[in-house]
Formats: sequence, C-alpha cells, structure tokens
Amino acid sequence: MADTNTTLQVEQKTKKKKKAKKEKDPNKLGFFKSIGLNNFKKTNGVLMFLVLIFRLIMVVYWIAAPVLLAFAFYYDQGVRNLFFYLIFIFFDETHIDETGAVVPTYDETFANTIALSVAPIIWFLSVLIIGLGILRPFIKKGEWRQRAYLSFNFFFWPILMLSLLFGLKYLIPYLPSGPESISQGVYYPRYTYWLNAKNTFSPFSGWSIVFQVINYILIAFAIFIAFEAHLIKKLKLDYSDFYKREFKEKSLVNQVIEGRLEFGEHDGKDLKAEIKKLRTDLDMEEKERKMAAYLAAQDEKKTLKEAKKNAKNKKNTKSQG
Repeated sequence: MADTNTTLQVEQKTKKKKKAKKEKDPNKLGFFKSIGLNNFKKTNGVLMFLVLIFRLIMVVYWIAAPVLLAFAFYYDQGVRNLFFYLIFIFFDETHIDETGAVVPTYDETFANTIALSVAPIIWFLSVLIIGLGILRPFIKKGEWRQRAYLSFNFFFWPILMLSLLFGLKYLIPYLPSGPESISQGVYYPRYTYWLNAKNTFSPFSGWSIVFQVINYILIAFAIFIAFEAHLIKKLKLDYSDFYKREFKEKSLVNQVIEGRLEFGEHDGKDLKAEIKKLRTDLDMEEKERKMAAYLAAQDEKKTLKEAKKNAKNKKNTKSQG
C-alpha cells in the first residue's frame, strides 16, 4: 500500500512539473519572441553571403589595383613614351657641348628618373582615391538612393577612363611634335618620344589590357550595386542586418543608465544586467520597426497587385460586353 501511495505521489509531481513547463510566464518568453522578431532579418542568407563576397573582392581590388596601375604606368612602352614626350614639352632646352655642337640639356636618364618618382606617387594616390572614393562608400552607403548614385559613379568614371585610353590613340598624331632635329644627326627628345608614342601606344598592349580589366571590374561592381539598390528599395536587403548596434545607440544606453544611477533608481551592482536588458529591448524595438515596415510594404504590394487584377478583369468584361 505504501508503495502504491509513493508511486501516486511521484506521478502527481511529474504531472505538476510537466504542467509548470507548459504554463511558462509569457513575460519571461518575451513579447517580441512571441511574434517572431528575435531572428527577424529582411536579407536572406544566400544574399548576405553574396554581399559579403563582393565586399571581400572590393578589399582585394583596393589592394591590387593601385599596384597594377603603377606597374602599367612604368612598364607599358606606349604610356612611357607618351609620358617622356610630356616631360620634354617642359624641359626642351638645349646647350652647346664641348665640341661646339648644340645638344639637348635633358636626356632619357632625366626623364626616367622622373618616371621612377611618379610611379610610387601614382600608387599612393590610387590607394587614397580607391579607398576613400570607392571602397568606403561601397561599404558605408546603405540607402537605396545612395546605392543608386554610387552605381552611376561606378559606371561613369570607368567609361570615361576607357574612352580616354582609346581616344589617346587617335589624339597623339595631332599633338604638337616640335622641330625634328636641332642640327644634323641631333634630334629633339620631344620629337623622338612623340614619334615613339605614336608608333607604340595602343589600348591593346599588355598593360593597357590590365588597365581595361581594372575598369571593367568596377563596371561589374556598378551592375551589382544597381541590383542592391533595387533590393533595398523593395525591402529585401537591409545592411543593418550585417552590423551590431551603432555608437550613437550605445551612447543612448549609457545616458539612460547614468540617469537612473543619478536618481537612485538603480544600484551600481545591477548595472551590467540593466545595460544588457536595455540593449536587448532596443534591439527588439528596432526589429519590430523593421518588421512592421516590411509587412506594410508587403500589404501595399498585395493591394496593388489585386487592384491591377481587378482593373484587368473589368477591362475584359467590358470588351466581352
């Protein structure tokens, strides 16, 4: 009999435990969890992965492109001849040597020294321009209008650079060449490098093709950014899904905590728990706003679709009547 009572007591305790598990306090579950906001994100996993891959490629582009541009400037024979021609436009003086002949004051060694100095400057400026003008806005700009404007820039500048590359081939023959020779057997460097540039400059040389590829990659980014802008506008992509709380929101948390401590509403010992709770609440509120905006957009889309469908049905009814 005692064993039976013991068994009944154990069964009753087990039922109470199961019942207690089923009847959890809804406040402990959290209001936002009950409506599916804890893990709410507008951006699906595949798209997030694709965006991250493109960002990684952009970082590699920022590192590699300046190096390739500096090499293209220094090692491409056509570009080199054109640059030397430009140097000798400004340094075209002559002097009389020991034999009494008139010779150029500056020669190829002088021009080559300048080219060696300019190549690292091109690398440094490219790092700054690509970093501040391409990489930074590519990562920072998150609104659809900003992405659309960025896409336009990523189309415009590469197309302009490619147009200049191809245009120079046809422009060089019309550049002022200057006199051919100073005296018999002595030629002006300016004329010599103008002639060399005319004969060697080509958009299809090895390093010129590298320059083209650098610009075509930027155009590919422009296409992807335009696609991103479309998704952001349709509320299918949200860059805040990739980041934690911004500094200004952390500052808000700090201000609230400091205020509560000052007025004695909180003990300093509970500060860590209070900060965690407040940040969680802010996260949930932000997700709630996002989800509300997303659902509103979906409802609007559905309403427009139904309106178009009804208009089409009315039109068909009239045509049949």
